[in-house]
Amino acid sequence: MLSRKAWVLSGVLAVAAALGAIQFAARSTVAPACQAHARLHELRYVDYTSYGYRHDSNTICNFRRADGSDDVVDLKELVPFFTDLWVSFAMDVEITIPLFFVLFAGAGAGLAKATRRDPPRQDRSPP
Repeated sequence: MLSRKAWVLSGVLAVAAALGAIQFAARSTVAPACQAHARLHELRYVDYTSYGYRHDSNTICNFRRADGSDDVVDLKELVPFFTDLWVSFAMDVEITIPLFFVLFAGAGAGLAKATRRDPPRQDRSPP
């Protein structure tokens, strides 16, 4: 059984890991794909917008044209299916926070069990 401190630590680590996953996905996949699209189509990449898993389009690249008008492109159109799938997963905190919480709590429970010291057993054999 985990202590209250271990449960809180698991929660804090889960939030930090989920935010880290968002940053990693944005910097390693979303921004480079959007910037490459902007270069090919003479657009200026502005930013990305991420929606939850309930929307058809999870991540949208926002662009500005030379005439000042705005344009958007779904990330699905710019990257392969499995890349879009992992970005959708990483960007969705409704999935990643509980997943990381279970992961960290399970690791903490396993570590606590492995490092627990049981009192030495006394051999009670009959004389």
